[in-house]
Amino acid sequence: MRTLQELSDRAEINDLLIAYATGVATHDAELLVALFTADAVLDYYGHEPIVGSEQIRLLFSGGLAHQPRPEHASGPIDARLVSTPVVTNVAIDLRGDRAHAESYALAIHAGPRGDRRLVLVRGTRNSDELVRTADGWRIAKRVHELKWSFETPGAYPPPQA
Repeated sequence: MRTLQELSDRAEINDLLIAYATGVATHDAELLVALFTADAVLDYYGHEPIVGSEQIRLLFSGGLAHQPRPEHASGPIDARLVSTPVVTNVAIDLRGDRAHAESYALAIHAGPRGDRRLVLVRGTRNSDELVRTADGWRIAKRVHELKWSFETPGAYPPPQA
């Protein structure tokens, strides 16, 4: 039987993964940075790792010169105007003050490419190493793997001013 602490830890880690999806959906780079340790490593699609808070902030604020994208991904859009990430199939392995979590996500992003309005749909897998900190659970390492993707013409509201 699981202890109350184990149940609490699992709930906190699940909340952390949902907060990540919320940060992506709302384009909130500061929320996303706060979910990682200061020296966190992000391995997005097997490209050069992104290391530390400043690089993570640049990634999520669009400030990196080259956004990581795997070869088999649908093409990029000019601007991600709307995002709807759905996190599912969360499996958590607790190891005291450390944990490993595996999750899948359906990442839906809409925006223009030139004069076309597109919706990109991606199935991804996240493998996370987490640590308990004084501020709660944080992601120390994330491997973000694209499993499949497609794009389709789409309709979405214009950006709000």
